Amino acid sequence: MAFANLLSGRVKKVSGSDLDSDRHQFLDLKNAEPDLGLPPGDDYVLRSNTDGTRYWALGGSPVVQFTQSITLTGDWVDTGIAGADLENGTHILQLYANDVGAGGQSRKEFLSGTISWFADVVSTNPTLVSDEIILHRSGESEGATVYLRTYRSSATDEVKLQMNASYQTSSSSNYVFKFNKII
Repeated sequence: MAFANLLSGRVKKVSGSDLDSDRHQFLDLKNAEPDLGLPPGDDYVLRSNTDGTRYWALGGSPVVQFTQSITLTGDWVDTGIAGADLENGTHILQLYANDVGAGGQSRKEFLSGTISWFADVVSTNPTLVSDEIILHRSGESEGATVYLRTYRSSATDEVKLQMNASYQTSSSSNYVFKFNKII
């Protein structure tokens, strides 16, 4: 497609089926894509329509974050995350633990796993009360293990997230939980 030359030297951008087929080898100004600049905030992704329009949009579902103050006792403790705090579905979970200041053994430790969540009221099946979440960990800790599980509480008829560790803390420490729904 031919365009008239402009006095400014600029050229009309082409898109879609009008793009040159060899533009990946030889790029001229009319086939170049304008720089979209920076997104308006974090967690944005570049999207495109079939007409060639490109734009910034929030990517996927937003990350839900909780900072919980917890004392590890050597037994399962509630994290304070329960029921409608998360949407029904499957989530990627990340936990940041740095509890050495509270007498713990996790130093700058990131743990991650996949969690299934059912936010609605449940009737507890006495033979199926909890499910451990398999976690991968990386950080500065040596030998410290943190455990997470979902627990179906008969007292509140809701699913709770619980935490345990291979050690105890002498006081409470802040643990940062992040969830991103994937399905």
